Amino acid sequence: MFCLTVFIYGCKKENNNMGVLPPVTMEGKNTFGFMLDNTVWLPGKKGYFYPFFGKLLCIKYDKETGELNLQSRRDKFDNETDVSYISIDLTNIKKEQLYNLNSSNVINISMQIAGSTKGYYFNYNANNGFIDIHKLDTINNIISGEFEIELIERESSINKKKIYEGRFDLQMDYCTRN
Repeated sequence: MFCLTVFIYGCKKENNNMGVLPPVTMEGKNTFGFMLDNTVWLPGKKGYFYPFFGKLLCIKYDKETGELNLQSRRDKFDNETDVSYISIDLTNIKKEQLYNLNSSNVINISMQIAGSTKGYYFNYNANNGFIDIHKLDTINNIISGEFEIELIERESSINKKKIYEGRFDLQMDYCTRN
């Protein structure tokens, strides 16, 4: 009976919460995610065919200029070429506050969505987005906050994608592929 109990309860599959956004935290836990089209978007797992494409989450922060570069990519298991990618490049992010995204602080925001040949970008003139920096700790190298961004399809200025409930809690100058 003991062996059966160990077998049943000791071999539970680990729940990795791939469909759940990480909580909003300010501890440098290296988390990132957002909602897109009513779907949770998280950095993906390593693919079977091209392991070097796997999970990617990178951040660089320049303390002098306030330049913030955040990149994330995810792969899908069912198709090794099915990759989604987002890049957020901002400047003048120098303190904890709400920043409305516009031409004074956006260098580039772009996204490629898996299964589509169309890319999306941030329209400077529309001013449809914000980033709220909750923590900017240059001593312990932690940056965290929330964001919302509306992107426009490159080939058609009509089609839009809204990124919402975005959150990040990162160590500055962090990058992982695994």
